[in-house]
Amino acid sequence: MVCDHYTWCGKHQIFPAISLKKTRLTQKSAKHRATWEAHKKAPFYKKALAMRYNVEAKVGEAKTQHGLRTTRDLGRRKCLVQSVMTFLAMHLKRILTLVQGPARSLRAAA
Repeated sequence: MVCDHYTWCGKHQIFPAISLKKTRLTQKSAKHRATWEAHKKAPFYKKALAMRYNVEAKVGEAKTQHGLRTTRDLGRRKCLVQSVMTFLAMHLKRILTLVQGPARSLRAAA
């Protein structure tokens, strides 16, 4: 199934940021192994992994600090609304931090 997504991305000129570990490179199928080896040698592989790290960090923050680990309501639309509102709040907090500057500690002000 992963290879199907990889093929779809290739047809649409999208470079997926799939992290390659030993388990992917030692698959039984020679066709899949060749595909993953070519992916690893691609020029954008390291850049894609760097971008993936940034995205994964924000999703992890949303899960651990903002309640996206479980949804409050059932249904695709309700989950979508909750995730959009969560990320909107995260972005607003980030914008306020950038506009106001880093928070000053009370000890530094004294």
